Amino acid sequence: MNHLKRLALITGFALSGAAVSLYQTFHFFQVRNGTAGFQSFCTFGAFDCDAIESSPYAELIFGIPLSSFAFGFFIALAITAWIGRNLYWKNEIQRILRIFTGVSLSFSFIYLGIMIGVIGKLCLLCLVIDFLSLILFGLAWSMKPAPTNEAPLDRNKWKNILTLFAACVFGAALFSQTLDERKIPEEYVENFLKTTLEKTPVAYEIKKTDIVIGSPQAPITILKFADFQCPGCGMGAKNLQPILKRYPGKIKMIYKALPFDQHCNPEVKRSMHPVACQAAYIAYCANEQGNYKKVYETFFENQDKLSHSDLVEMAISVGIKEEQLKNCLASDRPRNAVTVDLLDAKKLKIDATPSFLVNGRIVKGALLSKIWIRLIDKLLEN
Repeated sequence: MNHLKRLALITGFALSGAAVSLYQTFHFFQVRNGTAGFQSFCTFGAFDCDAIESSPYAELIFGIPLSSFAFGFFIALAITAWIGRNLYWKNEIQRILRIFTGVSLSFSFIYLGIMIGVIGKLCLLCLVIDFLSLILFGLAWSMKPAPTNEAPLDRNKWKNILTLFAACVFGAALFSQTLDERKIPEEYVENFLKTTLEKTPVAYEIKKTDIVIGSPQAPITILKFADFQCPGCGMGAKNLQPILKRYPGKIKMIYKALPFDQHCNPEVKRSMHPVACQAAYIAYCANEQGNYKKVYETFFENQDKLSHSDLVEMAISVGIKEEQLKNCLASDRPRNAVTVDLLDAKKLKIDATPSFLVNGRIVKGALLSKIWIRLIDKLLEN
């Protein structure tokens, strides 16, 4: 394979790397903004792109996604390879490509180690980038630049290419900020944190009927009141999803029902969410089978399809055993549990959903993931 074909292949594979990195950047903001849903296409088995994008290792500085830097790097690499077609640049470009593809591959191995050893999950998109980096490294090192004793380094050419890489990487980082559809003024975040942390914590004792998920020793306890037909609750659930993945073992969730449905909530005087009580009962029964989260996610993902005729079928479709579910629903257990939740909400003066007690501090509304991160980091510091 001649020199020009190798450069053409490097250009093509570098552009492929740029495309994957750009998609990763889109996905980063989808996960952080709660618009990615509960699971993406690359969440299966040991693979969980959402867990990787939720982790602090997905960002470099100032919350800028690492993938945006990779996007700029691969664009610069493609341009560099294209420049190398000029014979005047040939020798120096071959040297530069060897160095930069080596750096890229080294970083791939380091990040692979972080995914396996620290996060405990693999990212399919990251592995595609790793594979492309390996190919690029092989192609770059298959070229044979002249020894430095025959052709000394041209510092001006190196300076120009380094400037190109810096401009592409910096430009890509700036461009990535335009993809963030939910920007929040720092002043608002700081004010929210200040007022929340200044609140006097409210004591809450876990009850037998409570649905508790997470380590009993977790330093953060989030008690959540929600209604399966409440649009804000659906948004809040999706915003909270990446937080639970970002802090494994550090958050204990307590799920409480507060259905705005007159069938079980005496405070509701008119028809609002007509299947919210039944959805809460089914979720409680699903918890008895150890499958609460599957039903919780399915109901929130399909809020616009919730109906009395479909709720049981939805639960069965995610692995809930039909006979056990029907026996549970025929008992008083789910109704008693929801009644306890309603009494707790009244006692805590919670009259809106979603509402939370975060280490005893009341927080109302569907917080964005980035605000959750700031709040939990502050609580962990203390």
